[in-house]
Amino acid sequence: MKSVVNPVDTTPRYWGFQLLNPETGKFVYYDDCQHTTGMMVDAKGPGYARLLTFDAGRRSVRDEFLYESSRQLAALGNRQLRWYFAEPAAAAFARQLFATSDGGRDRIEIVDLPWP
Repeated sequence: MKSVVNPVDTTPRYWGFQLLNPETGKFVYYDDCQHTTGMMVDAKGPGYARLLTFDAGRRSVRDEFLYESSRQLAALGNRQLRWYFAEPAAAAFARQLFATSDGGRDRIEIVDLPWP
């Protein structure tokens, strides 16, 4: 994913970026930042699609996505935010969830990027 976000000057593996939430004074973590635009990035790897196959798993994923997106949007300012998903089913779930949720989540771009 990092080589897709920054193909020339790729962010090193295990590095991420943080922005300060002006309301709380706490830092919010993002998996990457597109160096040329400042767009913040979050990556969702494999495993979510399996959790979405049963009710308790769906609730857990929903709660996690809503909590994380809320924190990220609060610190984002005018930047863009993109979430990459390794699994199309998880991406579809996030699209639907964010389309029906408040808090500006429609600002989050959801991208399918299956991992090898």
